[in-house]
Amino acid sequence: DRWVLRTALKEAATWPAPDGRPVSVAVNLAGLVPGDPEFVDIVSNAIMESGVPWERVVLELVETAFVDLPSRVRQSMDELVQRGVRFAVDDFGTGYSSLARLKDLPAQIIKVDRRFVSGVGNDSSDFAVARAVVDMARAMGRKCVAEGVETATQFHVLRGVGVDAYQG
Repeated sequence: DRWVLRTALKEAATWPAPDGRPVSVAVNLAGLVPGDPEFVDIVSNAIMESGVPWERVVLELVETAFVDLPSRVRQSMDELVQRGVRFAVDDFGTGYSSLARLKDLPAQIIKVDRRFVSGVGNDSSDFAVARAVVDMARAMGRKCVAEGVETATQFHVLRGVGVDAYQG
């Protein structure tokens, strides 16, 4: 994960800014988690070495990585957020956290899992779940990203319910 983080950030440092707006780089972390005592130092060093502005960095973690975080870990994450880093809950809706925990997750972005995105154009259940996640994210002041958008229909339906960004 350290190598992936460093490599992704170094690559992102070379990306042009279309329309003058900088592009964020989202890095999915699996083994490198906020509970690691060196987490803040590892992330901070990787960002500083790359030269990428802090506000362009999004760290993605599965929702179970956010559950039951000790206050020490939350403080570490808050330190990174204060510098500009954003956290994203990856694959939301497929893990173990309840909707009650969603409001407590220290993340600025909620990602709708591709399992719900795939059928939004023809499955009323998938559409309902996607719309509910978007509405919840928006009500809590968070951005919503749809994963696995592969068709124009999916894009248009998701844009219609207010998804902020698309991955796929």
